[in-house]
Amino acid sequence: MRKLQIRKNREGFTLAELLVTVAITVILASFGFVSVSGYQRRLKLTEMDNTAREIFIAAQNHLTSSEASGSWNSVYQTDAAESDFGVKVSASTLGISDSSDDYRAILSTRGKEPSDGDYATAWNEILPYGSITESVRTEGQYIVIYNASSASIYGVLYTDNSSNAFGSVNSEFSFDLSKLSEYLELVQKTQNERVSYESGNGHVYIGWYGGALSKADNSSSADAPSLYFDNAEILKLNFNYSGSNYSYAVLKFTGNTSGAEVSVKVKTGGISPVSDSDNSKIASKLNSSLSWKPVTGGISFSISLDDITRQGGNFGYIFDTDTSDTPAVSSNGTASSAKFI
Repeated sequence: MRKLQIRKNREGFTLAELLVTVAITVILASFGFVSVSGYQRRLKLTEMDNTAREIFIAAQNHLTSSEASGSWNSVYQTDAAESDFGVKVSASTLGISDSSDDYRAILSTRGKEPSDGDYATAWNEILPYGSITESVRTEGQYIVIYNASSASIYGVLYTDNSSNAFGSVNSEFSFDLSKLSEYLELVQKTQNERVSYESGNGHVYIGWYGGALSKADNSSSADAPSLYFDNAEILKLNFNYSGSNYSYAVLKFTGNTSGAEVSVKVKTGGISPVSDSDNSKIASKLNSSLSWKPVTGGISFSISLDDITRQGGNFGYIFDTDTSDTPAVSSNGTASSAKFI
């Protein structure tokens, strides 16, 4: 009986063996935690960069349209005080050699439409009401750096509400240009250095899109057209194209209620149906409101889709349909469906 009891005791683990096993498990788990934590940080930074890119594209589209329509030149050259366009940024701060252009930086106010805060004159032309999504507007803060002379966006810095990296919620916050230089230096570093960045507010993630990144994108899609809507008393479609090889654009409208589709072709000579003659009347009505705008090195035109200020200008008359069956227009001002050829 004694020998049997001794054999059973030998089949278990000693305390030392258990402690070693636990220690190894903890060490392996710590490696896994560090790996997952690093991945989450890099993922969050990538999301910040993507949001900065979204703001950049929206801002550049609106600023290009504003310049094409003459609105930007009007407010920039005559109507507004110099301080309304943001803080001046030197070319050396941006790391560029051309010092003759007027570079500016404007800061959004947390939780507000950009045009409701400081630099309203510039924001109204660059990011007017409804041009960015609600989540981007309320969940972070951003700095837009732009060239006022050429009406072009240089870059966008973005951070979420986890820190006050760009300043407090106080709308009277003024730029610290030394901090702006620090941020611009940071976003040029490696991803590992960027995710490890800390300021007086603790760990901070700063997204960036612009500079060389935007130029690379523009070089691959320099001829991409932009299409957006103005929706006030007149619902107006605006089309801009900076390329020199324009032949025609095909615009496709889809009714929200009926799902009916109408496609028209816009040439420099006017608007015509794409193929069948059923749309010839609609094309003719749209053609009466077609307006070409002078623009250097490309084309720009607008079409009134729903004009309550003139007889025969409402959507129902133009498209021979019920007035509730309007084409889909998203909140960021893009067309529901459009094809460029």
